Amino acid sequence: MDNENLTDMIKRPEEPVRFSEEDLDTPENVRDDTQSIPESPEEESQTIDVIKTVALSTWFEQNHERFDNVNHVKVAIRGIDSSKTLIMSVSTLDQTESQKRKLFIFEDADITPVLDLPGLAMDVFSNGFKIIYNYNDIFLKCYGVKTGLFVVFCKNIDNQIISYAITKVKRKDSSLVVIHRNTEDLMAKLVLPEDTESLQILYKQIVKHIGEIKTKQDTVNWFLERQKTVMDINHHLQIDNILIRSLQ
Repeated sequence: MDNENLTDMIKRPEEPVRFSEEDLDTPENVRDDTQSIPESPEEESQTIDVIKTVALSTWFEQNHERFDNVNHVKVAIRGIDSSKTLIMSVSTLDQTESQKRKLFIFEDADITPVLDLPGLAMDVFSNGFKIIYNYNDIFLKCYGVKTGLFVVFCKNIDNQIISYAITKVKRKDSSLVVIHRNTEDLMAKLVLPEDTESLQILYKQIVKHIGEIKTKQDTVNWFLERQKTVMDINHHLQIDNILIRSLQ
């Protein structure tokens, strides 16, 4: 399943946005990019939605059969607690496009938080994992890193999973407060012209393609296509953060 498309499954900042491993592991450095998003009266009066968290090992035991590309490897090794050390076999393509399987080991799986919801899709990378969930009319792209879980809130607009807010669940957190965004407001942003100068500062790789970008919808199209080939958690978060800034 293409994780960025359901049919297959910036306001200019003062400085470029870059995510490094240090950023990911420092909870206080997480931006709350949702503070400037205007809320409608209906949203202000909404009851706070909360999603519980659960340990990665428990969640994976219950959900791994949902995924064709990720398998649970159960082994009995003396001195290894299977509830703490989670081993996954992940389907990948090598340089010849041949299907291969690679083993990934996640330590502290018993204290690594994920959302207590059925998973729609899961991908595993060398520096973490990504799980996609659906909660009512919201899609959640969750990136697991050493100290917790980055949660990117998204809306499905014309079969595109579009990011609009990001927060982080720390290891000690037992729940996540859902961040809402009015779909019509998000759609109205998509037709606006893009600030291409700021976009090039934020993401230098887009310079050669900047002629393709006229509206914020063009920005979404380009970056979602880009994410299909990204195999690094830091890079995924950088792109999601750029999209969130663009659509504020």
